Amino acid sequence: MTAEASTECTWELKRYSLPSIDHSGWAEIIICSSGMFAAVSDYGNWAFAWRHTGHKDFRTFLIECSKDPHYVAGKLFMGRQQEYAGEETFRGIRHHLCEQVKHGSISKEFS
Repeated sequence: MTAEASTECTWELKRYSLPSIDHSGWAEIIICSSGMFAAVSDYGNWAFAWRHTGHKDFRTFLIECSKDPHYVAGKLFMGRQQEYAGEETFRGIRHHLCEQVKHGSISKEFS
């Protein structure tokens, strides 16, 4: 039995840009409908793929995970010694997304 690679791509990518505050704290985040999350930031590079989330939209899964940010952090920090301030990080990301919506940089639906 051989596995064949699919040449048809039906994934949807969402890109979020979180600008720095006072030259610190920036991030570029990509979320793929396949269940992949990747972030490149001045704090480090993080990625993980969830293949069976139980949700049609991966963003819905991530919203559900916000109830327990330590779960996501555990996946992203796997094998790393890092300090994580979950509530502060969550508030910071939400603040940046709201600011981008307010200034018209992204739509409310996109966020």
